[in-house]
Amino acid sequence: MYHKHRISINRYMLNILTNRFYMLVFLYMKKRNEAFVCLWCGHDVEPAIKTSRNHCNMCFLCLHVDDLVPWDRMSECRQPMIPFEYMVANGKIKIHFICVACGHTHRNKTTEDDDLSHLDEKIASWKKKYSSLFWDI
Repeated sequence: MYHKHRISINRYMLNILTNRFYMLVFLYMKKRNEAFVCLWCGHDVEPAIKTSRNHCNMCFLCLHVDDLVPWDRMSECRQPMIPFEYMVANGKIKIHFICVACGHTHRNKTTEDDDLSHLDEKIASWKKKYSSLFWDI
């Protein structure tokens, strides 16, 4: 009897913590769609039309600026993230990125003005340059 009561209290606490986490995610999740100059190729990257952009639409590199919540800009890493693969889901292309310093990964949707004609070449060249990152992926 005591054991069942203890489990229900743990589940109750887990629900409270989960709800608080999602509340924090909602509070910090502020969409950012800003223009920037790519630090690697120097291209002037315009804001995306329908969504937020976090990568250069020419060389597909980005900075590791978000931590746990998208658009929170709380990461202390601030190192380059390179594309290492892409996938097509529901007719949309999602690019998977990996941080060259800490190994953090995330994926992002492409936008209409991304130069996808050289995406395979870019991914292959970045994988070759940072081959030590891909031994377990």
